[in-house]
Amino acid sequence: MYELNRTLARRAFKEMLGQANHFLITILVGLNGVRSGRAGIEKEFHTSWNPQSVPRSADRSREFVLDLALVRAIDAFDTYMMTTVRKPCALSESDFLTKMNATGQSVARRLEVFDERLAPLPRYQKAALSVAIDWRNRRVHSLSTPSLDKRTARLLLGNSKTFSSEYSGLKIEEFVSHFKAGSPPTFKEAASIIRMVHEAVEHYDQYLLRHVPIESYLKTALLQFLSAGVSSPANGIHKTWNSPKKERKVKRLLRMVGVNETEQATGRKVPDDFVQQLTTLQSNEVLEFLQV
Repeated sequence: MYELNRTLARRAFKEMLGQANHFLITILVGLNGVRSGRAGIEKEFHTSWNPQSVPRSADRSREFVLDLALVRAIDAFDTYMMTTVRKPCALSESDFLTKMNATGQSVARRLEVFDERLAPLPRYQKAALSVAIDWRNRRVHSLSTPSLDKRTARLLLGNSKTFSSEYSGLKIEEFVSHFKAGSPPTFKEAASIIRMVHEAVEHYDQYLLRHVPIESYLKTALLQFLSAGVSSPANGIHKTWNSPKKERKVKRLLRMVGVNETEQATGRKVPDDFVQQLTTLQSNEVLEFLQV
């Protein structure tokens, strides 16, 4: 039995944000060492790092890093949504694709399209993500002055216990206050936004996997993989389908686009006959098969 348990869009997202919390904590631990004077300075930094106030420099650097974490989280989320409409396209409905193409540069509009056309997120979570998107814009663009409408504020504050229990004690009142003030997020707020983004991508991706035209999606993914960095996929096709180890190599190609063999599928099941047909093709039949 074979399965695809995430789209290529989610794989790209994971590459951008998969270890974000670990990296963020590592940097903040290092900055705490700088602030306290416990951190040693390597020779390569002596000529370029000589702050008047080490604690003040560490505090400002902390704000800078937390801003970057916010930006990275929202940009990774946007990358996921945008990648779903590129080949191999994970969207099965043409009007969905049309609406996504009409969103321009707006991450917020893309979130609205996703939540309208796919299984919607919990309202409080979508509201927090919308605020996070505006917060990112405010921290990146100095002329941006997003506001928080009363309805969204009531929804967030009315779910304060939920936010606290689900996001390690996140105080949504402070989250709202810091956004309104245009301050950088705290560590807990940045970490919570990263987690919300991961949860939203997992939620949407499960829906997409259930509805994606699986065989055409995988054909396009395989053809793209074989064509990456070369003018023609012919060489990769020849090395794989003319090999005495053809079956093993074909299955390795499938793993490269996310298809794994399993005893019990938890993602989208890939038809056995599709895999079998791939492994029995002659090399001169592969390109035509993948282009259908």
